[in-house]
Amino acid sequence: MDTSKGTEKINEEGEEEIIVDATNYKSSAGHEQEEPQKENVKITHVPLTYEKRGTRDSMAAKVAEKIESAKETVTGDHNKTD
Repeated sequence: MDTSKGTEKINEEGEEEIIVDATNYKSSAGHEQEEPQKENVKITHVPLTYEKRGTRDSMAAKVAEKIESAKETVTGDHNKTD
């Protein structure tokens, strides 16, 4: 990953994260004629890894199981035929 505009480090959870210094410009609604306020901010990006995707997929499967179980309970159809 290109980290030329940020600082790469390992966070407390052991995950890689990239911190980028950026500038946020904001103005109040109805005050478009005024100069926007400039604020220095840090943006933290934690890239999604394949391990995390696998975890996410297994969580989705568990949620789908729970939903199916709830449907069976509501409809009274406990004789599932898959």
